[in-house]
Amino acid sequence: MFIIGLHIFHTGPFLRDCNIPFMIIFGGTDVNCKQSNESVYEEMKQVLLLARYLVAFTVTLKFKALELWPDLKAQDIFILSQGVTTNPCTYTFKQLFLENKKVCDLENKNLFLLAGGLRPVKDQIYLFDSFSEWHQSNPNVYLVIVGPELEVCYSQMCKKKLESCSGIYMFPTIACCCVHALITQSTAVINSSVSEGMSAVLLEAMKLEIPVIARQNDGNNSLITHGENGFLFNTPQEFISQAKLLLYDNNIRRKLASNGKLYVENHHSCKNEELAYCKFLKNEIHLLNQNDLV
Repeated sequence: MFIIGLHIFHTGPFLRDCNIPFMIIFGGTDVNCKQSNESVYEEMKQVLLLARYLVAFTVTLKFKALELWPDLKAQDIFILSQGVTTNPCTYTFKQLFLENKKVCDLENKNLFLLAGGLRPVKDQIYLFDSFSEWHQSNPNVYLVIVGPELEVCYSQMCKKKLESCSGIYMFPTIACCCVHALITQSTAVINSSVSEGMSAVLLEAMKLEIPVIARQNDGNNSLITHGENGFLFNTPQEFISQAKLLLYDNNIRRKLASNGKLYVENHHSCKNEELAYCKFLKNEIHLLNQNDLV
């Protein structure tokens, strides 16, 4: 038996007393989000030192982990990009609005999708004022936010802010295949995170040939080359300018969508990811067999 733990922050407490060999895959939360209690890092370190294998999605994540836990060895952290698979169903924005008793005429509207759990690091509220102002001058643009309420205080703050905004709707989590379906109907998929490990939603949008607009951070910068396979912004005003460009320049839109899909095909193959993890497992089986012979 072998265990793969995604996010040391979440799986660490379980794995600490586990007698089964395990692998840890670093998530963005592990290395980007400052913990209020420094003892958490020591507890995480103890689990990391017990892990048989350590995996980071990007070089940046690897070196951030080494900064946080100097006792780790660089050669023990493997770089392995996420594989991306998509499975859109027949779900529509119209269904989403009807199920949540929201009234909105969606005919010929430009819908920008932001999918992810509500918590400060995802910073959905960052774009509220600018997008609301844009909607007031162009009633055909809407921002649709989909995701679970992961942190109550932040979720309440978002809901309160929405009361004074227009053109922005927020919905609870839906099935992954439904998110994929909404991506295919979106003008663009947005990421407003303060920090990221590697955004699955951005990769899924790129695979589905939908343009992406993402906030500058290490994780997003590792996926997107600005103006080639997506847009990167530093301010809400930059985001609005880029979103407008997508609406009015079909050549730019087609370029970003096409290059985004090509990037995912070349760098985020599910087959390559599968082969890499199978190699880890084969190594582990070999070690177990050797131990049995001793």
